Amino acid sequence: MQNFVNEVVSGLKDRLTDCEITVMPKDLPNGLTKTGISIKPNGSNIAPTIYLDEFYNHDFSVTDTVDAIIGLYEKHKNPNINVEWYSDFEQVRPQLRARLYNKSTKAEVFRSAKEYGFDDLIIVPYVNVNMGPNEGGSIKVTSEHCKLWDISVDEVIDIALGNVARLGKMQDMADFMSENTGMPREMFGENSFMNIINLTENNGQYGAISAVTCRSQLKEMYPDGYYVIPSSIHECIIVPMIDGIGDLTEMVKIVNAEEIAHEEILSDHVYEVAG
Repeated sequence: MQNFVNEVVSGLKDRLTDCEITVMPKDLPNGLTKTGISIKPNGSNIAPTIYLDEFYNHDFSVTDTVDAIIGLYEKHKNPNINVEWYSDFEQVRPQLRARLYNKSTKAEVFRSAKEYGFDDLIIVPYVNVNMGPNEGGSIKVTSEHCKLWDISVDEVIDIALGNVARLGKMQDMADFMSENTGMPREMFGENSFMNIINLTENNGQYGAISAVTCRSQLKEMYPDGYYVIPSSIHECIIVPMIDGIGDLTEMVKIVNAEEIAHEEILSDHVYEVAG
């Protein structure tokens, strides 16, 4: 992989002579890292980042990868973004969000999710950035940002969780399956005993955090307790705490190993929330 990255960077520098090309690793919520290439035009403070992992994993040649990256760069190199708003916390406040990350992930600003029952996870705040219709990005909050805004880390995370709570979506599993397959709801049973929770924003991206922000609602629905099954970094499945449910942890491990893309796995654990 490293040789591939080096050759792609060299190819980009040869062709984009008016840009600064930088390798930018990105920490994923499950502790993995993606390799990005940041392309910053001279005199600009905006630097689109394009990730190389998919090109490498699909055996793209260096030449084809460079061509594809330049094509993407040309398409997105002039985003309509005014970065000055980021220094004004009152403008940043409504865009604060939070994600659940594996605690092995590098994060400068975070809070343990142990108090919510997720011993091996952390809560990481970020700022949602809108770039236009169906386009967007995010900026992970750092300690320098907190100093700039003159606000504590705890307050940033509290605001982020409050914003996410308003975007949380809980859906009966049968309704979810019908919506995503186009098949009649009846095909999935009259009364599903499980629910799925994610976000209404960005197609539910990183919506597993809703397992934290929907906690009060879940306790009302399941007064005897419930299990949280992290089906991916994007959503969680909620199952009532009942006898005879089988080994959920083993099921999660099998599904993660055989069905879920490695970079989208949040955890192999099932979390128990008592009533």
